[in-house]
Amino acid sequence: MGSLEGWVRSLSPAAEFCLVVGAAFAIPVGMSWWITFGDVARAQALQLTEGELRALIAEEALLLMLLGWFLRVRGWSVEHFAAYPSRRELAMAAWLTAVMSGSCRGSCWRLPMSRQPAAPTPH
Repeated sequence: MGSLEGWVRSLSPAAEFCLVVGAAFAIPVGMSWWITFGDVARAQALQLTEGELRALIAEEALLLMLLGWFLRVRGWSVEHFAAYPSRRELAMAAWLTAVMSGSCRGSCWRLPMSRQPAAPTPH
């Protein structure tokens, strides 16, 4: 057993969760924060060149492979995931979707407006 695999196996479940969620969502969340609060011009916020898109896809594929290796070392397999969710899980997913959709409709429309420069005041 390699020292890296031994270290991965010794991690706590909380550390596993943080690593998996962080690795899976760090790039998209970071890009979203940068676009929303950074100095990205509004007209260019969602424009990617073909090269940038290819690089992003390559990064995501690499992350998928690394997460697959990490989870395999931790003992996860496809059998751990239910093929068909229960009614309770479906209800929880529907509730979470509604809450997130409602909160996004309220906040996502306000954030871009807050970045607009103030109108000049007449003297």
